[in-house]
Amino acid sequence: MIWAKLKETIIIIALHQTQEKVFKLNPTAAYIWEHCDGKKTVAQLVKNLCNEFSVDEATAMKDTLAFIENMKDKNLLDVQ
Repeated sequence: MIWAKLKETIIIIALHQTQEKVFKLNPTAAYIWEHCDGKKTVAQLVKNLCNEFSVDEATAMKDTLAFIENMKDKNLLDVQ
């Protein structure tokens, strides 16, 4: 997997055997992606997302969990 940040957007190129897929993340998804470092909890990600994007906690939690699940389903993120 290769990823790069271009301004506020993150592009992920997933290389799986003979397949290549490209994902373009919106600013909030890009923020979550950049801060999923294996050290922060979901609660910390949500708190930071609220501060960065002036979004309420319930929306940030819903969006963060949906993003994590989506990335796990695509084998782009491993959550322990």
